[in-house]
Order: sequence, then C-alpha cells, then structure tokens
Amino acid sequence: STWGDSFREMAESFTSFRGTVSAGVGAIWGENAGKQIGSFIAGLETLKTVGVAAWDATIGKSIQAADEIGKLSVQTGVSTAALQRLGFAAEQNDSSMQAMGASLKLLSRTMGDAMSGSEEAAKKFARIGISVDELRQMKPDEVIYALADAMKSGAIPEAERMSVAMSLMGRSAGDMLPLLSQGGEAVRALGDEAERLGGILTTETITAAKDFNDNMAALETA
Repeated sequence: STWGDSFREMAESFTSFRGTVSAGVGAIWGENAGKQIGSFIAGLETLKTVGVAAWDATIGKSIQAADEIGKLSVQTGVSTAALQRLGFAAEQNDSSMQAMGASLKLLSRTMGDAMSGSEEAAKKFARIGISVDELRQMKPDEVIYALADAMKSGAIPEAERMSVAMSLMGRSAGDMLPLLSQGGEAVRALGDEAERLGGILTTETITAAKDFNDNMAALETA
C-alpha cells in the first residue's frame, strides 16, 4: 500500500481507539494527535470527488498546503474560505494560489499605508473608485472584486491595467490580469463554483493541519 494509505489507516486507528495509545508512532502522539489527523483526513475526503491536486499529492504536502492557507489568512486579514475561493479563481485563469497570496499580502500592506495617512497610497485606491473612508470598511478580497469591476467597466483603460494592478499588489498582480479583467461578478462566480464542488477546506480542517504540523515540529526538536 502507499504511504498515504498507511497514513489514513493510522489516523483511523487513532480515532477508533481514543482511550488507548497505539503502538509505534501512536505511543508518541497519543489521542489528541490522532483526532487532529482524523479531522484533517476527513476534510480531504471532500476533495476527492473534484480531483483537486492536493488529493493527488502526498498527504504530507496536503497538510502543508492547508497550514499555509491558515498562515496566509492571518497575514492578509482574509478569511480562509475567501482565500480558497480566490485561489481557485486564479488557478482557473492560468495563475495560482501562491500568486494570489503574494498579491493579497502586498495589497493588505498598501491598504494599511492608505489608512495610516499616506496620500500616495490613497491615490492608488482613488484610481479604482475607493475612498480611504470606504477602504476602512473593506477586506482585501473585497478590494480585489472592486478592482476587477473597475477593469471590466472600462474605468481603467486596458493600457493602464497592468500598472494600476501592480501599484496595488506588486509584480504578482501581472498574473492576475486575465482573471481581474473579467470583472468582480465573474471572480465571485468562480468562487461559488469552488464551493459547489466541495473544494473549500473548513476552518476546522485547516486548524487541524496547523496542529498536526506543530506536533511534528515538536517531535523533531524533542
């Protein structure tokens, strides 16, 4: 059997015998780690039907990817669900979650500059029709949709789209242009598709991935 199959069998063993510490690895991890693994594997099961690459990769890589989503959420102020919706939309337009994440990180920083009084940063948002007062009520993912709407409506001429996007989100924004040019409604529709396909990991699953990685790091330093 594959390593992934063995891992799933081990997770089932942990959760089936919660009051008992399994032999081998179970003797080290114990009940709580078993619950975390089982929770994460259960979350991954929902992805099998849509053929998501995370399922085809090793379980370890899948856990790492889920953990990274959680970290990116903290860094950008965007919910894990919203991140995955945008990541899916990017992937459907020849980009990636990594590029979307990099763009959101810089966008979050630019938003912070504008709200802290930077006139230069404020002008960047004014260019897409967002005042500083409006910006204070928005999350970075909402700004993404507004930027997409500005591009779709023609408020930003095609020749200026690259420079405007990069001024807000850095070089990674160049990868976003095919997606953003479709408008906010189209971007949201792709996110809805990800939800419909069951391709969005829950907060609980992402937390379980983080806890699992923390346990592994603790074992490595023990």
